[in-house]
Amino acid sequence: MQKQLTMDEARQIYDGMINGLNDALDEKDQDIIELYEQFFRRAFRYTGIRAGWNRLLTFEERREQDELRTQAHDAFISSVEILIHIGGDEGKKWEAILGGNRKRIGDLAGYVTLFESLESR
Repeated sequence: MQKQLTMDEARQIYDGMINGLNDALDEKDQDIIELYEQFFRRAFRYTGIRAGWNRLLTFEERREQDELRTQAHDAFISSVEILIHIGGDEGKKWEAILGGNRKRIGDLAGYVTLFESLESR
């Protein structure tokens, strides 16, 4: 079993993705820009659910919302897989770091949300 995604690993992926987004913005590639926007929306949605999971929800509330959380996680994973695919050699590096592990990919969503919230201050 793989360990949690580290901040350094997440930062490497995040920086590569931001570079890819900046390239798409420079080239005015609206299709790629929309894929990145979808990636960020899905990361924020998933982490919004995940953040309060253990501390704010009762067992019953978690049971009721589990399907919603899974759907949000699956949607984020799909976005990550798309960016890996279009990322070429850089995407292969991200794929190797994540190892196809659902939990590590979920960790990435948390780090992306952290990095974006700090960038926006």
